[in-house]
Amino acid sequence: MAVVDNFKGVKPGLALAVLTLLFGVAMAVVFGVAEDAVKGSIQSAIAQHPALHDAESFAAVWGLWRLAHFYGIGGGAVSLALICVAALSSLRRPYKLLVSVLTGLTGLYPVALLLMALLAPSAGISGARGALSVQFLVYVALISFLIAITMLVLNIFIGNWSTCNAKTCGLD
Repeated sequence: MAVVDNFKGVKPGLALAVLTLLFGVAMAVVFGVAEDAVKGSIQSAIAQHPALHDAESFAAVWGLWRLAHFYGIGGGAVSLALICVAALSSLRRPYKLLVSVLTGLTGLYPVALLLMALLAPSAGISGARGALSVQFLVYVALISFLIAITMLVLNIFIGNWSTCNAKTCGLD
């Protein structure tokens, strides 16, 4: 079987990981083209809701914007690497697909950070963190990652969900 055949079952996860990378790159483009405009809109939105904010609010909201960018690039790269490991592992094809999609769903975390950054000026930092949509995206991303990494580790070290048994994979 050619190496390329290993990647057929992980294409949906690869697509999600690449979208996460593109999200991070798009954030970088926004920063490069319109950083002052973004900062200005954050400041004016915070000024419209002074009861919700203190002197540190601008830095916190701007920090969320930057974190969304960092996690988009970093999370996308880590997702790509883990999906490649899954593709080359001894996982059976349906489990490769599952691990790849779950890993790709971790790209929802930078989206949650951006959503939090967008909500924070009008809802406050704690209000944005507590928003149901933000919480949903965070939990889906984190639980997906935990399940995927657990499955991958169990496959690599114990042979769970494997196309071979302990003897033929050399795990005994």
